[in-house]
Amino acid sequence: MTYKPLAAITIFIALTATGCPSQSPISLNCEPPKINIDNQKSKSPTIDIYVDTTPSMEGYVTVPNSNYVQTIQLVDSAANAMTALKNRNYYSFGIEPRPLNDRSNFLKAQLPGFYQLTDKNFEDTRIDTAINAAITGQKNKDKISILITDLYQQESDIAKVTDQLKQYLEGDYAVGILAIRSQFQGWIYDVGIAGGKFRYDTTKVKPEQYRPFYLIILGKYPDVVNYFEQLKNLDKNLFTEEQFMIFYHQIVSQPSLLSISSNSPRRGNGLLRQKTMWVTGNQRKNRIKVDPETVELLGVDERLENSNKNSIDNQASYYPLPYTLPLASEGNIFTLDPIVEIFDKSQNDFTPVKSVNLTADIFAITILNKEANMMNMTSEIDAKKLESGTYFIQANLIPYQFQEPNWWTTWNTEASNQDGSKTNKLKNFLSELKAVMLKAMESKQTRVGKLCYVIQKN
Repeated sequence: MTYKPLAAITIFIALTATGCPSQSPISLNCEPPKINIDNQKSKSPTIDIYVDTTPSMEGYVTVPNSNYVQTIQLVDSAANAMTALKNRNYYSFGIEPRPLNDRSNFLKAQLPGFYQLTDKNFEDTRIDTAINAAITGQKNKDKISILITDLYQQESDIAKVTDQLKQYLEGDYAVGILAIRSQFQGWIYDVGIAGGKFRYDTTKVKPEQYRPFYLIILGKYPDVVNYFEQLKNLDKNLFTEEQFMIFYHQIVSQPSLLSISSNSPRRGNGLLRQKTMWVTGNQRKNRIKVDPETVELLGVDERLENSNKNSIDNQASYYPLPYTLPLASEGNIFTLDPIVEIFDKSQNDFTPVKSVNLTADIFAITILNKEANMMNMTSEIDAKKLESGTYFIQANLIPYQFQEPNWWTTWNTEASNQDGSKTNKLKNFLSELKAVMLKAMESKQTRVGKLCYVIQKN
């Protein structure tokens, strides 16, 4: 089996030996990373709703009470549950957005005539210009923008859409995507498709062959979550859970820390959990002081030191944010790669003096599975390659691989295909959006947790 990495680790290692005359305990703190999330929902946000008014959208409303028609109603009802009518604005868009002036004009999007316009502005779709209009002046954080579209961008240039969303994700905002399938009877237009247009009819097909469309929701993370929850409360059957998704610079609500209890097994393969640990100074021993519930105190069992790997089973907390992408896995197994700093033996306080890369064959953490709010894992160390001493290891969890939902692929088609049940270059759009999110995480130095160990080898 090929293991996909879950996260990178920064590991700090300290070696202590002689030269510790003090009687004071040596305190080693496992300071968790700060999780930067705006948890405050807007009380009465401004909500702007943009609906794609190009000819390809008409086919969604030629079928009475289609999923699309129901969604138009629910989009407005969810906004109504969050804010007053005076705080809502409605727009149609093609090449440029145009104001619809009032709610009644927006609700006409449930009828074919709404899309039968002779205005050349609505001959092509420029989702990027609608997004640009939505995020312009977004200094007002109490604002939510909702775009309803089939994601058919003019000339299939979806990169223009992600370019607009890049600056948004690099701020403190979130991008929500809700993917929906609907009955459809009409023409699909796009210059990226072979032939330019084709007719599609879902009258005699299964629901999995309905035509996709999408809501793009822009706003503060708690406001996007609130909007999703309002939609789900209004109709529990129209939307499936996996099709709600939020791209955001953070993916957990609390940092992951080791969870050590009195029930944790005392012995692993060549490693022993210890209640207390001491390091030797010139005159006396000094006790190492840690939080026993979040820092592992492990001694190398000399009798098993020649084994291939010394290991012990651990648990760590895990609190993913709702709707964010899950961390990547294969066969429910995750691996973490270490980058190591080594500390000077003669120091009393575990101060680093130089950096060295230590490959995963020295120290590694394998996450076996997740259940509830806990990750089960195995920590491995090759004690044969370590000098005698006391090692303080801090593993900072850095997310960089995510599990993509199956519909990213199954709903995707490429330019040469005429398949109305799929979206042209959908996977490319979502993968690009994920890449933008990862860059935002990198620039913000996003960490999801820290796992701390003290390992002593005599």
